[in-house]
Amino acid sequence: MKKIQQTFTQTTLGSIIWIAILTTIFDFPEMTILKVVALGLIAGLVFGIAYPMLWQHASFKTRTKLTTSVLLNTVAGSLAVYIVSPLMFHWLQPALIGIFVLTVCLHLVGLSLYMRFEKRLIK
Repeated sequence: MKKIQQTFTQTTLGSIIWIAILTTIFDFPEMTILKVVALGLIAGLVFGIAYPMLWQHASFKTRTKLTTSVLLNTVAGSLAVYIVSPLMFHWLQPALIGIFVLTVCLHLVGLSLYMRFEKRLIK
């Protein structure tokens, strides 16, 4: 549990710093501190808590883990886009099914590469 808490903290703070730097570089005045923190928290929850719990500690089948991570990733990404710009979210809304399919494909590729890497380590 301590490791998950540490991962959450590192991911959240790293994301907040990274988003703040990008916001400063690209001069994005609509991005408030509250939005930056919210985006950092979303990243921390998904990549610092949900993914490690799902892939390292949960005893679900791989298909269930993959489905859960795809849904979580799609919802978190959509929420992040909505926080940054509701107008951009409404513009992307018709493409959400395509984004979901792309997310499934990329997760399948990532899982395949990870499994191949794991087999090399075991040998």
